[in-house]
Amino acid sequence: MEGVYGWLITPIINRATCVVWTDIPWSESHKNLIARETARGPAGNLEELETWSKDYWTRMSASSFAAHLDIFNSFAGPKFRLINKSEISSFVDRVAET
Repeated sequence: MEGVYGWLITPIINRATCVVWTDIPWSESHKNLIARETARGPAGNLEELETWSKDYWTRMSASSFAAHLDIFNSFAGPKFRLINKSEISSFVDRVAET
């Protein structure tokens, strides 16, 4: 389940068997955001998403770094916190091999 919206995760977290948090830095997130929105062409909303996304680490809501960290830390089962594209790729490769 994609978890940018923490309020979606909270009600079902007790049914999860594993948590994978892709916690990449703003520099990588920003590049991904620009590439994704540029590919959408004029229909994209880069400026609005850019403003919302860069506030992730400072805002206080269910869609914030603090809320996601709390969900991650509170989860008692297997969990993985992947902090860059290399770790994400390696994780996906390992999962694909099993």
